[in-house]
Amino acid sequence: MTQLDPEDLRFHHVFAPSSYEVGCCDDRSRDKVQPSEADITRQEGAAQLQLHEWRDIKPHNGRWESREYRIEHPQGPFTCYTLEMKRNQTADRGTIQCGRIQFKDVTDQEISSDRWNLSINSERCHGCFGSEGYRNLVTTGHTKWCTQLEYFPNNTPVLTFTFTEPVTIGCLVLTSANDCPERDPAHFVLHGWTTTAAAK
Repeated sequence: MTQLDPEDLRFHHVFAPSSYEVGCCDDRSRDKVQPSEADITRQEGAAQLQLHEWRDIKPHNGRWESREYRIEHPQGPFTCYTLEMKRNQTADRGTIQCGRIQFKDVTDQEISSDRWNLSINSERCHGCFGSEGYRNLVTTGHTKWCTQLEYFPNNTPVLTFTFTEPVTIGCLVLTSANDCPERDPAHFVLHGWTTTAAAK
């Protein structure tokens, strides 16, 4: 595998830059773990590029509020993206939550969630019978993903977005949950992945 050097990408937003990476989860099982980032890197012909890292992000101003995190010089297209949630507003442990995750392309058009599948590296979550599981991140209603960072390897949830065809992401959109601003993500990293076959 050839690892690509990160480009000098800047965060086009009023908030401080940081980064996000990948992960996934299944709220129906509390122990099942999806393939890790290391598993992906071992795939023949796979290439990874860290697209951007956002650090020290302040909590959203309101609840159920959407905020855009733009990449000024988008790279791609990629068939797979990973978003790594590294900490909440206070620490790299405790509760983290998010209401929704969306993507926009380089023309500022939303990329429909019908075009990608979501997975996570641990399915454990809060709520009765997985009611606050990661699948809520793709719904349009007032539901949320809520979990403990300690449920994940290295206290890091990794959300993996696998697209039906290569796309270039120009903007990440996070929507806050209904309560507890201290649980909003404060440090996240986005990576793009592709394969030799997909690039041809």
